[in-house]
Amino acid sequence: MIARPSAQRVPIPFSAPGLGPAPSPAAAPVVATALLPRRSPVTVSLGNALPPVPAAQAPTRFARFTGQGRLSVRSSTSGQHYRFVGHGDTQPVDPRDVLMLRRIPDLQLGD
Repeated sequence: MIARPSAQRVPIPFSAPGLGPAPSPAAAPVVATALLPRRSPVTVSLGNALPPVPAAQAPTRFARFTGQGRLSVRSSTSGQHYRFVGHGDTQPVDPRDVLMLRRIPDLQLGD
């Protein structure tokens, strides 16, 4: 058998030696949360969102899909989602999206 000293073990301190005792949780500063303004956990910025165009001002435009397969486009201007199921499918188009949709080669825009 090996003889070992019977010294009592002590927990390891949280602070470095010589810096004083570790702060206790009870000594932590308390913030009065009732005095702080309430905030929403998520802040949403609408940024460059444009107001909807009234139907009386906007003429109805249509886009016709001339390509093969399907086409799905989400407009960055109005947020509208256009889904063309197949060749010849026609969808009404928001007037704010006309310039964006003209850049797609398989779409024909008409009145």
